[in-house]
Order: sequence, then structure tokens, then C-alpha cells
Amino acid sequence: MQIAIVYNTYSAKGKGIAIDKIVAEMCESFKIITQLFENDWPANFDIFQFVFLIGGDGTINYFINQYPNLQIPLAILPGGTGNDLFWKIYGMKTTTKIIE
Repeated sequence: MQIAIVYNTYSAKGKGIAIDKIVAEMCESFKIITQLFENDWPANFDIFQFVFLIGGDGTINYFINQYPNLQIPLAILPGGTGNDLFWKIYGMKTTTKIIE
């Protein structure tokens, strides 16, 4: 399995960078191959089986509009200031629980 970890370093003054490290370490412990995309995202995600999107509401909005035909699972991790969409979808789950 190969997972794309996509994040925006400008979201919440770099909060995504810290979460990116947690995600990458957890995936490594499960022997999952990851590829990181910081700000410069690929044209498509055809070679991946899953995407972890780290960012806030603005990053999520941008991603959804940039990739409207995405056909693989997408997990949203809170890397913004308010993270309203994240809280509506996942409630009080921690980043670790979502990754598991």
C-alpha cells in the first residue's frame, strides 16, 4: 500500500508539519510506504491507494476543488486553526485514532 501525505505548511503557522511527522512515523511502524507532498501537490494521485490530507478548512476546500474526481479514500487530519469540517466528520477523535 502506498499513501500520499499532503499538507500545507502555511496552514495554522506550520501545524501541518508536526502532524505530518506523526503520520509518517505511524505509517512506517505499520510498514506502509508514504510519499510526502508539502505545498506542491501532484497533478493526480493515481499511484496511491489512500490520501492523508493535513490542513484546515481552507486547505480542505482547495484540495477538494483541485481534485474533484478523486477516486481513492481521503482522510482529513486537523492542521488548521479551526478545523470545523474535521470536527463535524470525526468528532473528538485524535489524529492517532484516525490513522489507526
